Amino acid sequence: DSFNRIKGMVNLLQGSEQFNNNIVEGIMERFGDAQFFFLGNPLNADDAIANELMNRLSSERFEYGENLDEAIAPYSGNFIIYCLASKKDDIRESLKMISKFKEEYPDVSGLQVMGRPNWIVYMDQLKNEMQALNTYFPSRFYFNEDSSQALQFKNKYKELFKAEPVVSYPVFAVMGYDTANLIMSDLMPTDSNIPESLQIDFRMQQVPGGGKVNTTAYFINTPPFGNT
Repeated sequence: DSFNRIKGMVNLLQGSEQFNNNIVEGIMERFGDAQFFFLGNPLNADDAIANELMNRLSSERFEYGENLDEAIAPYSGNFIIYCLASKKDDIRESLKMISKFKEEYPDVSGLQVMGRPNWIVYMDQLKNEMQALNTYFPSRFYFNEDSSQALQFKNKYKELFKAEPVVSYPVFAVMGYDTANLIMSDLMPTDSNIPESLQIDFRMQQVPGGGKVNTTAYFINTPPFGNT
């Protein structure tokens, strides 16, 4: 956390504590009137976001358990199932369980599924399961590989380096591109045509007595129809 004390430092990705707090604030603002069920064992999940949500919610507003038989249904209004699973196979089993629950209780019209930040790693492998349940999960970044800007970037990258960008989370080649554009935006006239960010939007905040930190955080949604 050198950016907290060194004025020349810039943190392009939020630290865990700030990111978790921002996400919790966003969840409470958007779904604060919902009933929550935390699917899994909170004691074993090591999920700071879930723990903070349970601290903020009144005891009547949430339950938890390792299967949905422990959930009270049907609910009238918004019902959030927050999945504590973090491994691919466990996530798949949780989504199967929720799909079965949804079939058994079709009147739960406000059902919403929420996952953990590391779910972005499994988006391609679990795409169908996530889309079927209109899943949400938080992230510090998002790269839409199918956008016209992304395809243009990848084609140019292959032309220059004779290889595809290395698959990573975030995609480091794209992060370098976005960072270069951020630097250019500070150096060039305000009316210059600077390309839009591909993976991370920069909302830089000055830290008192320190440098700057990017405060951007995302809720990624995988809807049944349309684009992520």
